[in-house]
Amino acid sequence: MPLSALVLTLGPDRTEVLCRLGSRPNLHLGELIGDRLPITLESPDVRSAARDIEALTEESGIAHVDLIGAYYEEDL
Repeated sequence: MPLSALVLTLGPDRTEVLCRLGSRPNLHLGELIGDRLPITLESPDVRSAARDIEALTEESGIAHVDLIGAYYEEDL
């Protein structure tokens, strides 16, 4: 199962986006620092991971997505 480490840069309406992200079982949210939110994303396979990351880049309230690292089962 791929595990991706990301840092999201959030827009001004952080409360709404934090609620949406927090309700997703495949996301684990870190501590918000300013407008930056570290998260981990668990996906069932590599294609799903790519789609999930792409969806985050298009989501309302997220200004930017930085991929910090991607780990796959053989790496874990």
